[in-house]
Amino acid sequence: MNNWITRAFLLSIIAVCQTPTTHCNAQQAEANPQLRRVEISQVHMGVPFRIAIFAEDPLQGIYIFQAFQRIKDLNQIFSDYEDESEISQLARSYEVNVPQQTSKTLFDLLQESQKINKRSEGAFDITISPLVKLWREGRKNNTLPSSEARKKALQQVGFSNLKLNKKKQTVTFKQQGMQLDFGGIAKGYAVDEAVRILTEAGFKNVLVEAGGDLRVTGPPLDRESWNIGVAPLDAEAEPSQLLALNNLAVATSGDAFQYLEIDGKRYSHLVDSRTGKAVTTRSSVTIVAPTCTLADGLASAVSVLGPAKGIELIEKYKNVYGFVVYIENNKVKTVASKNWNRLLQVSTKDPASTKD
Repeated sequence: MNNWITRAFLLSIIAVCQTPTTHCNAQQAEANPQLRRVEISQVHMGVPFRIAIFAEDPLQGIYIFQAFQRIKDLNQIFSDYEDESEISQLARSYEVNVPQQTSKTLFDLLQESQKINKRSEGAFDITISPLVKLWREGRKNNTLPSSEARKKALQQVGFSNLKLNKKKQTVTFKQQGMQLDFGGIAKGYAVDEAVRILTEAGFKNVLVEAGGDLRVTGPPLDRESWNIGVAPLDAEAEPSQLLALNNLAVATSGDAFQYLEIDGKRYSHLVDSRTGKAVTTRSSVTIVAPTCTLADGLASAVSVLGPAKGIELIEKYKNVYGFVVYIENNKVKTVASKNWNRLLQVSTKDPASTKD
């Protein structure tokens, strides 16, 4: 790192930590007077990222900026909004049935996505981009995609149209017009990478949050655990359940903000890659897992599968927990995986008002 960059980072940390109106909070931890909480927020991948560590010196917050730089770099790989991202360039340049070289980071997440795709029987699928763009245009114009348009897009979707070569680190596209969409997993991967950087730097009490997805390591020094609220159906509601977590990740998925409503029927921004149709069951899915990558991908899969089949999927994993709040016949219902209650700190309100 260049010296002038280092000085700029240090000055930024000092300025942020001394200004009470910012997102950085440096407060003395009761359990250890030598450690202070340093918290900084930035916007990446279209959502606010919040990182908190406990450090002996606020200047150690420089490691937070290193984590943010990694997140920024990941966006240049996985964003389908960035014309020069790796996946955008790949979509423009690939030839059908010709292996394409990828970065190690992209290939690693391709492999992880393939695993979740297989276990979810196609409910999670990063080849879904043609369908996502079709429904995105529908939300913009307040119209439903035609069956003909969905049928055409479906021909370009499916992991069966991809071939991965681990030894050569290549991906082969079998159809024209394909494009990858990591919107259902990249944010979780970015959270994991930020946690990795901070733990490798020696921090033992870390929180990284990204728009409803988060991962924590050891607890805050004045408490036994991190207390995490569960996501609601109503985005403005308060949480009814609080999770007491250490060394775990949480991801949420739902349609509280992005949906299309036509003739009184609600169509989620989440699309089933197997049918080409948008999800119509209103729900909020919360998944707890060892990594945020896994939690993020499974939250997307469960949203597509629906409450019952989604929880069946979660039960196939070790150390993974799931909770779904949903609407059925105009009534709020919930379903949870086994042992979900062991994660809870309190549960006092109506499940319809849960919030992350």
